[in-house]
Amino acid sequence: MERSRYLEIFSRRREIMAKELDRIPDLRFSLPEGAFYFFVDVSAYGDSLEIGRRILENREVVTIPGEAFGENGSGFLRISFAASEGAIREGIRRIADELKTIR
Repeated sequence: MERSRYLEIFSRRREIMAKELDRIPDLRFSLPEGAFYFFVDVSAYGDSLEIGRRILENREVVTIPGEAFGENGSGFLRISFAASEGAIREGIRRIADELKTIR
């Protein structure tokens, strides 16, 4: 597959993830420009380490707490969009479902 096709695929996946994340109240994020992940501010829901643990244990979705990337990452989760469009939608739905239980 040629490079332009990959760029098209990942651009679409980024758009899908942004649209799905935007539906979740009180999440903040910027569109990534060169990586396959979003760095999402989940601080409105509590501690990102605890939120990441809950999402993994209760919803079986892997996220990486921002603390893994340094002290400025506190309050954030890294969420990859290097997955199929269906998996992205399902993963964000599961994350949203877990966040609803926190509030």
